[in-house]
Amino acid sequence: MRRLVLKPARHGGLLASTELALRARASGLEVVITSALESACGIATLAHLAAAMAPKAVHGLATAVWFASDTGLSPAVADGRMQLPKGNGVGFSKAQQIES
Repeated sequence: MRRLVLKPARHGGLLASTELALRARASGLEVVITSALESACGIATLAHLAAAMAPKAVHGLATAVWFASDTGLSPAVADGRMQLPKGNGVGFSKAQQIES
């Protein structure tokens, strides 16, 4: 199968990436969403886009571990899948500061 790998930060943002993904899917291409080293807030947003565009695909979003610190908490991963919140919003939570 042929696939299109999208990095929304490099492809014009969420709207442009959604439009590209929809066109690719209509043409029979698999769509994969990957990060370009976004913060936890960006990863949470991309996880929603990935779930909407290709819920069964393997996406490249687990890049938060490369940061020494981050703006918040990335979505939890269970059984190899990011867990999205049940309610409204992207589910971003600000990181708690650790006292040393």
